Amino acid sequence: MKGKHWGVALAVSAVSLGLILGVNGCSWQRGIKVGVVDTDRIIRESPKYMELKVMQAGEQQAWMQQIPSNLKSMSVSQRQEVRKKLAKDYKERSDKFSKKSQEFLNQLTEDIRGAAKSVAKDRHYDLIIVDSPSNPTVLYNSGDNITTDILLKFKS
Repeated sequence: MKGKHWGVALAVSAVSLGLILGVNGCSWQRGIKVGVVDTDRIIRESPKYMELKVMQAGEQQAWMQQIPSNLKSMSVSQRQEVRKKLAKDYKERSDKFSKKSQEFLNQLTEDIRGAAKSVAKDRHYDLIIVDSPSNPTVLYNSGDNITTDILLKFKS
């Protein structure tokens, strides 16, 4: 029985290795050409991200301007009513911003995938690793950083 399990494990390992080495027709002689994408940088340099930051700052400022200047002189019941109204408005603004942020990230993810696929095809990469300093998925890599190539694809 133990021999059967080893055989299955060996077969799975061989198939996995074949899939890894076979990506885009990679050959044993050439090795695997790896590209790395820093998604943090792409987000930071995205004009849409800058728009979102400006929008968020504007929303925060608009919310803050709703706070009455005479809040301290109001009765307890008036302050509670103002707090309820502000909390409701804050939640609505926050939900709206979260939705816009999620839409941005979803679209950017699709854009990065498309650009990475294009760069991989143009420059004959076998494997693209998506990595970022804030959320590292790889402890070590010696792949080529193709982040600039992807940013250039966005501009063209």
